[in-house]
Amino acid sequence: MEDKIKDVFEFKAGEPSDINDDKITPCPQALDNQWVPKTFLAEMAKKSLRRIDRLREINQCARREYINALLSGNRVVINRAFFVNSATEK
Repeated sequence: MEDKIKDVFEFKAGEPSDINDDKITPCPQALDNQWVPKTFLAEMAKKSLRRIDRLREINQCARREYINALLSGNRVVINRAFFVNSATEK
């Protein structure tokens, strides 16, 4: 099984010079309208908080990830539902 995987997938270690490479397309998970940072999950579960209760902080994290993605590649893949269901881009 391991040999098959090696034949199917090709891995490339990223180098600083690859940042302008057209092959790099960031797809930040934070730009998903259901995403919650891992650091918030334990507190939210313990206090029975909903996503909307931490929305301001979640949106700040998502915005930071969006900016990082823009700086990391020539284009960014974003879940289209994010724009409809999230207030981050407003």
